[in-house]
Amino acid sequence: MRKRGSSHNTEKMETKNAKRPSGQTNAYAMQYGVMLGFVCIGAFAAFMGTFAYAVLSTLALLLCVAVPVLACLFTLRFRDEVSGRAEAFGFARGFLHTLLMMFYASIWLALAVYIYFAYIDGGFFVDAYVATLRSPEVQSVFEQNAELRELYGNVGTEELELAIEQLRGVSPAHFAAASVYLNMMTAPVLALFVGLVARRGHRHVMSA
Repeated sequence: MRKRGSSHNTEKMETKNAKRPSGQTNAYAMQYGVMLGFVCIGAFAAFMGTFAYAVLSTLALLLCVAVPVLACLFTLRFRDEVSGRAEAFGFARGFLHTLLMMFYASIWLALAVYIYFAYIDGGFFVDAYVATLRSPEVQSVFEQNAELRELYGNVGTEELELAIEQLRGVSPAHFAAASVYLNMMTAPVLALFVGLVARRGHRHVMSA
């Protein structure tokens, strides 16, 4: 009798949670956020690899473009799974799902960024960044662009070395927080667009 009562209460709780749109939206956003997060991690890894292998820049660009495309597709899939073919799907729900999905993806990316800078990088990023700035190609761009010359021409060697040392002193936690900040700065704009694309009124489905 206790088993039957316990299973009945569990089913009742699951039904109650399924009827809560916010909880359902959050659950789907968390699930899709994991997949989107791994795409973001792949884009980050490809970007870091461009300092050693320039060919990876194309892969990094493609993965960056894939993030908003997949975010839109995941939200459309969420709409079809929870609303079917005929039920209405409001703008607010699509907006919230996309925003939460980007938040969870940012958490996974921040975790990967922290692990990389804490245990793997070993100063590679700063060294590669400085080497890129001092490369002949970049120096030629500075020489050809009058605005860049005017902006950076007054920066002396001591100031540059100080800036490099300050960059070396940035902690892995700050890099991870910066990745979340950058993602969440663009997330509302993306969520606005996806919410408009995903919204749908009631449809009349003809029965066979």
